[in-house]
Amino acid sequence: MLDFAFKLPPAKFDINNIDRVQIDQFNNANKEYLATCRNICTQNYENTDSLSDQDCAQIVMGLFSNSAKQQILKNSIKKNVASRFPDKQKYNLSALITKIKEFESPILTTNFDVYIGKSIMAKRRILSPNRKQYKFTDFYPWNVYYGTEEIENPLDGFGIWHINGLTDYPRSIRLGLSDYMGCVERARKMIQSNGFNELFAGKNQYNWIGGNTWLHVIFNRDLFIFGLALEENEVFLRWLLIQRAKYGQMYNIRLKGWYIGNKISDGKKFFLEQLGLDVIEISDFNNLYQCFAEI
Repeated sequence: MLDFAFKLPPAKFDINNIDRVQIDQFNNANKEYLATCRNICTQNYENTDSLSDQDCAQIVMGLFSNSAKQQILKNSIKKNVASRFPDKQKYNLSALITKIKEFESPILTTNFDVYIGKSIMAKRRILSPNRKQYKFTDFYPWNVYYGTEEIENPLDGFGIWHINGLTDYPRSIRLGLSDYMGCVERARKMIQSNGFNELFAGKNQYNWIGGNTWLHVIFNRDLFIFGLALEENEVFLRWLLIQRAKYGQMYNIRLKGWYIGNKISDGKKFFLEQLGLDVIEISDFNNLYQCFAEI
């Protein structure tokens, strides 16, 4: 490529030949970029009023070149996301959640907000570890659930578990591919233990490290999935479903599952069916909610 470039004739630059529309687009984009940089500096540093726009841009570029500072920036963004949720829910979920609660079934949700739990006056609870089980961390609060009663096992009764984090702990909110891959690595160490020979061993027992987390539900309960796009970018959830299918095949455990959605592509349908899930396509989710009410 360099040899080719050196053989090219000298470039002739004529500002009069540049499209004015492109110049305006560039200037507008640059102004937006500088404004964003200043906003980041204002939210994360003191005494930034005296800084020029270029100074702010240089600070932000420094953030992106430093992994520790990147994490500080990501945490700031997550706090901002958590603060965006209003105090009151827009829709009344209590009837639906109460109906599910009657079956003593756990709910796994990818929602960050805690409206589902608060709709039935549930409280945030932490399922304490037993011996070598999972210990609480606000970055991965996988043993935190919302419930109306204390439970000793995720399978024993009703609880609402937030897979992708929750607004109670802003650092836990999963945003983007790097966060999803971090979840994969953390879950992989828990699921596969320390060696290949221990792959999946004991996931149907309560004494494995994830026995007090929502992961225990994934590997021991039938799954009824709805309201979840489960697109290709949701690598963590897709990876978990693959591990679940492998676990079932390895130990000859029949784990049922249903995926309910609309406008399901052939590729997604094929993927889900290979994992042992029955795919059901519907046109209106209101009909599904009505079915719950009539049970």
